[in-house]
Amino acid sequence: MTGDVAVYGLIDPRNGELRYVGKAVDPQKRLWIHLSIARTNRYGSLHVKHWIQSLLAVGLRPEIEVLEPHALPAATTVSVAMTAVWARKKALA
Repeated sequence: MTGDVAVYGLIDPRNGELRYVGKAVDPQKRLWIHLSIARTNRYGSLHVKHWIQSLLAVGLRPEIEVLEPHALPAATTVSVAMTAVWARKKALA
């Protein structure tokens, strides 16, 4: 393992809206952790947890999209990761 992380987005399945951007070595495992936090009402970002709880209440779950696969060093902060994603999307537009 190189220590690189992927930047991922959580998508609202109701409207396709990107609701959360994060980073993880294993985005699928991180999605499972987000779901687990929401289901057990444990610690975590209140915004994300409440949003996921609202999806689970109606039988849905967030979709995950890898926005930048293993493109950032592990020490990169989420804010830097989000900036990189938005800059890339703007450049492609």
